[in-house]
Amino acid sequence: MGSAQGHQVVEQADVNDFWRAFHRDNWEKRPGVFHGAFSDPANAACDIVPALKAAASAWRAGESTNFGIWINGRRPELEYQRFFIADGDTTVEDYVDRIIAEPDVDELCFTHFNLQSYSPMLWFRARDFLHGLLPLTGLPMDEIDLDIFTGRYARTPGGIHTDAASTFMCVLQGTKRMYVWPADYFDDKDVAIAGEGAVRTIVDSDYGAFMDDATELVGGPGDVLYWPSTAWHISVPNVSDAFSLVLNIGLFFSQKPAPMFGSVFDELVGSYFDDRFQWGDTYTFSREQAQQMATGLPGQEAEAARLLSAPGIGEMVEHAMAERWLQRVSAGGFRRIPPRSRVPEDAEEISVNPRFPILYRATGEHLTVAANGHLLQAPNTAAHLAAIALLNDGGIHEIPDLAEKCATSGDFVDAAALRNFLIDLKSCHL
Repeated sequence: MGSAQGHQVVEQADVNDFWRAFHRDNWEKRPGVFHGAFSDPANAACDIVPALKAAASAWRAGESTNFGIWINGRRPELEYQRFFIADGDTTVEDYVDRIIAEPDVDELCFTHFNLQSYSPMLWFRARDFLHGLLPLTGLPMDEIDLDIFTGRYARTPGGIHTDAASTFMCVLQGTKRMYVWPADYFDDKDVAIAGEGAVRTIVDSDYGAFMDDATELVGGPGDVLYWPSTAWHISVPNVSDAFSLVLNIGLFFSQKPAPMFGSVFDELVGSYFDDRFQWGDTYTFSREQAQQMATGLPGQEAEAARLLSAPGIGEMVEHAMAERWLQRVSAGGFRRIPPRSRVPEDAEEISVNPRFPILYRATGEHLTVAANGHLLQAPNTAAHLAAIALLNDGGIHEIPDLAEKCATSGDFVDAAALRNFLIDLKSCHL
């Protein structure tokens, strides 16, 4: 068994050098352990508690959430509510220990995917962490995801697997140990593999038989464990009942390229046609007229095909793609982001992190403005552009003063209207 060599990140000035070395030596090539690479793990652990409570509330309200619970290595049947975090749990470890204390529970493994949707603070931490890497790697066509794994359990319940994500496991609490194997390791092994493409699992095999050939990754709070998207991996704690909490930042790669055009076209054109047709569940069919039917399209499908060549369709798709790209860049590559917040009308201050500036796209008299992945519409005036420029320079601004100052920038813009624009911007977590 081999152990991955690590790097120490000491000063902020070293971050760019760290990422250049990482990109050269490790990115999608080999696993590694990077000591102290994730700053402030204790406060990040605190941020997870309200995020999990918000996600649990969303699930109880009927929203679709993506989580996993394993009790004694198995998924519970119809008992998820019983094993969720509760209002009285003040830390993640409190939650885990409360579940473990139940008489029929020896092990708990809990995971929640896309947790950035429920926590602006966790999302900001992940964006800050990746800030120096993404200019080197580019934004993944699929998505960037923020997951947590926590509990007291003997090993990853699903076993050895791959999941198409180039993964940074940020250890927040406890000690985490991973075993990692290269993509082709199991090609000549007598093992059963479930799944296909980039998402596969070794089934009916004990990981212990392959430990001698694994790379061992071990880290404590503040350390980052990394493995490429093609690597097989499994978590095996140092002590079977030891508590651990990790935050995984995953850069996902589709099993085949997933350009933005495809999703935008499907959503936009699908909506365009749905507004114009009452689609049925079946097509008219006759065996006696099969040849005649095969030479043409069903009625509404034929009309939809003709609409694709109608004037303005191409421009509509291009405009939607431009807005989607603006949103994606503003969100730092994430697709799923926290919703806008409620801001009182008398809010006084607003500020922008210059590393993640407000972006915009001007089209004639209109601006599409992107702030932290959220799109706003505004008039294209010198006053609005001046406000954006001043905010992007950094610092904390008094909203009334900024509105008054920019309202005199050459356009007849009412200061109250500009103030409303700034309040809308603040709702995007500024």
